[in-house]
Amino acid sequence: MKPAFSVARAALSFLLACVLATSALHGGESAAAIPTFAPDPGADGASPFQDGAWKVATPAYTAELRLLDDTTRPAFLERRTGSREDPFASIPGQKSSLLTFLLRIENKGRGDLVFEPDATRMIGRVHEAWYPVGWPDIQSAYELLGVEVPPLQARARPLLLDGQKVIRPGGVEEGILLFRPPPPGAKRFRIEVGLTLPDGSGAGLGAPYRLVRK
Repeated sequence: MKPAFSVARAALSFLLACVLATSALHGGESAAAIPTFAPDPGADGASPFQDGAWKVATPAYTAELRLLDDTTRPAFLERRTGSREDPFASIPGQKSSLLTFLLRIENKGRGDLVFEPDATRMIGRVHEAWYPVGWPDIQSAYELLGVEVPPLQARARPLLLDGQKVIRPGGVEEGILLFRPPPPGAKRFRIEVGLTLPDGSGAGLGAPYRLVRK
């Protein structure tokens, strides 16, 4: 589970993104774009990468993780909400300052799978780890600003994977894992998704990314 202190840090990070984006808008400039990261299938411990997504398939479960950007996210939003309006953009009409990963898990076995979104990690250099931004983090960020969550951003709530998920046999869990980008200067990171199988053993998916120089 996500450590309590990381919740506050995530909220402050999200708040910072909002403040910077708002300042840019008032100054007549676009919000700063996040660095471009590409999948690194050749890295140690990488899960299989196929058709733009990390995929693990076993008799017990299948898992698929895909990084959505400003060009691919609208199709997912339209499928789930009927609208292409982007609640993950810092400012409506601007590029997102956050990383959005679409995760889909299907239980193909006979027992329950347990997935803890808060335990998913973005791993950087040694001893560096960051956790997803959840809905409580977003609410806290806007509370610190002294305003309510805007209606467009509120649409993100049902799309986020938040809180423990128990996936029954034959069931599917799908949603967004939302991360702040790694700190400036980062050249690589890795997303680690963990699952607990019916016998209590661990499983999951590893998704390494590398910085793309422009």
